[in-house]
Amino acid sequence: MEYTLKSGAVVTDDDLERIADAFERGEFPGKPGKLVVGRPRLSHEPLEVISFKVPRSMAQTINRAAEATGESRSSFLRDAAMEKAERTLAAS
Repeated sequence: MEYTLKSGAVVTDDDLERIADAFERGEFPGKPGKLVVGRPRLSHEPLEVISFKVPRSMAQTINRAAEATGESRSSFLRDAAMEKAERTLAAS
């Protein structure tokens, strides 16, 4: 069977099997770029942990809102905190 990629290139089942075999052997044909393991860094500066407690109902509401936006809870809270911090500082 043939498949047309987004780029317009056509690959077959045999092509895909050959590529998969190479990957399983640890071979990465072509120029994959720099291989980075793990999550991307949030920042190039040192990170600090900010931790706080909220009532369960508030946590559930935050979780639902984060899920609705397709974000992790941490990312959702980081964005919300920065938005409020920037509004507060702009008003002063």
